[in-house]
Amino acid sequence: MLKIDSCLRILNPKTPGEGCKSAKDGIFAARKRAFQILNCKYFMFRTHTCGELRAADVNQEVTLAGWVQTVRKFGSITFVDLRDRYGITQLLFSEALNAQLDENPLGREFVLQATGKVNERSNKNKNIPTGDVELLVESFTILNKSVTPPFTIQDDTDGEMICA
Repeated sequence: MLKIDSCLRILNPKTPGEGCKSAKDGIFAARKRAFQILNCKYFMFRTHTCGELRAADVNQEVTLAGWVQTVRKFGSITFVDLRDRYGITQLLFSEALNAQLDENPLGREFVLQATGKVNERSNKNKNIPTGDVELLVESFTILNKSVTPPFTIQDDTDGEMICA
């Protein structure tokens, strides 16, 4: 609760006469507050983009948000490729989270927020810049569900329609 209060204190604007010398100072102060709000952990959708995690980020706690590109289930674990405009990161859902995934199955193009620790992948993918790491998901939130689109959304698509 204390952290949320410190984030909300940022919202208290200063007007000229309350520590600001002019209206211009007030505008700069407002911009600075807006930047602080956007960087406050409780107001953020992500700490990193899907294209920026590397081996140097291993063991770091991060939050990613993006679109589900693929879901691959292998018994007690599930792999999800999460995509944003900057790249793709593989998410690893452990056995403990698979029960939640069974209750709320993920589909293509769902918007997902996932928090966890960056882990070095045992089976590296040299085809993508983030192929050395994966996110071991500790918690996730489905931000928006989506109907499966009639075409594939990716850079290397042939543009062929999918008829169901």
